[in-house]
Amino acid sequence: SNPGCDAATIEAWETKTGVTLPADLASFYSELNGVDLKWDVGRFTLTRIEDLKSDCHIEVTPAGKVR
Repeated sequence: SNPGCDAATIEAWETKTGVTLPADLASFYSELNGVDLKWDVGRFTLTRIEDLKSDCHIEVTPAGKVR
């Protein structure tokens, strides 16, 4: 089980990083604190809020691949 974060945890992260999470992402974290999906051909991970960095960068190549 991976319970969600309370509002104080989300607010503490926002204060610490100086970044306000978009409402939909804050809502996600209030329901589930991270997710790690694995299947035969890939993996998708959304880290726990405690491990989330404010300077993360996602790049999508012209071929649609994420780096």
